[in-house]
Amino acid sequence: MNPVTFGIFDTFASCIPTAGSAATTGSMPYQISNGIIGSSPEARLWDDRDIPALAGMAEAVQKHGALAGVELTHHGPTCDCMESRETPRGPSAQPVKSFAPVQARAMDKEDIRNLRHWHKLAYRRAKRAGYDILCLYGAHGFGVIQHFLSPRTNQRTDEYGGSLENRTRFSRRIIEGI
Repeated sequence: MNPVTFGIFDTFASCIPTAGSAATTGSMPYQISNGIIGSSPEARLWDDRDIPALAGMAEAVQKHGALAGVELTHHGPTCDCMESRETPRGPSAQPVKSFAPVQARAMDKEDIRNLRHWHKLAYRRAKRAGYDILCLYGAHGFGVIQHFLSPRTNQRTDEYGGSLENRTRFSRRIIEGI
């Protein structure tokens, strides 16, 4: 995180009321593959080197008597991956809803295992950074969790698609893994 972003967050944190409040920051990059991480305007927790800046943000919130929260998200099929040049991935192959005309590919079982594992690692880093609250983001058409839950964007025919029970399997396994 750059110093400007941290300075803005520190200013915001000083405005937080006392106990019972929480501040949240995003934490997952758009795509990762072969060690290449696509850019994201959000803070991130993909590497231990990300912990110090996020620990500073958590501390800035907590020094005002509030709880610090972190939101874990992966944008899945809605990323354009302009910097990494990776093909976006989601529960099903579909056009990417962004400024770039890109087609996402369906995640295979290894992609799903990796994403679940990355959530677990991000959770551990959030705990090490001192966060009190964890939110798994899956709304507003962006989070990959939402795309697994929706029958419109999840056209899978395996254990991650079809019935509501199957479509919730991905998010349940992430929660169970952390």
